[in-house]
Amino acid sequence: MSYHRAVRLVPLTATVLLCSSIAGGCDAEGPARGAPALLDADAELVVTRSISHVPPGGDGPPRLELALRLPDGRLRPLPFDGNAVGGVLFRGEAHVLDASRRLHRVAPDGSAELFAEGVPTDPAVSPDGRLLAWVEVHGHLGTIQVDDGLSRRAVAEGLASAGALRFDPTGSQLFFVGGRPGGVAGLHMTDTEGGGSRCLTNCTLETGAPWGDGYLPPPGGAEALEIGGATVAWTTGGRRVEVRLEAEP
Repeated sequence: MSYHRAVRLVPLTATVLLCSSIAGGCDAEGPARGAPALLDADAELVVTRSISHVPPGGDGPPRLELALRLPDGRLRPLPFDGNAVGGVLFRGEAHVLDASRRLHRVAPDGSAELFAEGVPTDPAVSPDGRLLAWVEVHGHLGTIQVDDGLSRRAVAEGLASAGALRFDPTGSQLFFVGGRPGGVAGLHMTDTEGGGSRCLTNCTLETGAPWGDGYLPPPGGAEALEIGGATVAWTTGGRRVEVRLEAEP
């Protein structure tokens, strides 16, 4: 199904723009599949300690000590032989991101398996827990991958920037802030079954060219997106932005 969009602006207070640039290399091959879920579905991955770390030559994210919060409230430290900077739980397994942009699948005993490389930001999990989405880098361009626990598929490719991944409540659509080479970052959406992404804002703007009044600051992060029915909204740049998705006949 294809869509067009209607955009409505309402003046409000400003927020901060955030979009992750893509650079570096990546291995397009994924790991072998088939490991079963190891944790109760109600377990949580939590940060128990954040350690400031400044790598040679510049700033860096804090290193995190992680633990599993079990349904009875007990904390079970998650051993990880690496510099953890983020992570999520997906299908009962911790998926931990390290400072070298590698995503690892980590069992409760600390045994780890490389899941993906060239991952600049934390992945996103669909509301029903069925799907995992992340940005994966290939050279200077990026791809958004979706995994259902059995296989993975590319749902958006050729991106110069990507971030702020957010599933809709049904898990059938994925929204993200990104841009094509030479283009300006805006809000995009894609079906989680694949088929390519669709630009929703800033679609015709180019870097180095006048933007006029056509520029809409993207949401400041995934948590800023308000997704309900056929409308996506956020507050940014002093305005309330509402994008209405309307199915075309």
